Amino acid sequence: MAISKAATLSVLLAVVLLYLTPLHPAAVFVIAGIGVTFLYRAIKGCFNFVNPMAITGVGVVVVLHYFYPNLIVALVAGLAISVITGLVLP
Repeated sequence: MAISKAATLSVLLAVVLLYLTPLHPAAVFVIAGIGVTFLYRAIKGCFNFVNPMAITGVGVVVVLHYFYPNLIVALVAGLAISVITGLVLP
């Protein structure tokens, strides 16, 4: 599975939270990386809330925000790493 809806939502939410709210990056990582996946999968009836694609994508967004605070670069890199993770770890 290369593209995950939960991972895409997580990366988008991480970018929005980092650039529009004063939340700490660690809180953004927990909310977007684990919280969104937990809610998305709970609605579908699956309670495995660890999604490697979402965690790596959100992690890249948080790290890039720290070193290079550019919205577009963080979004594209987060989605790209998320897809690469989906190809490597199906």
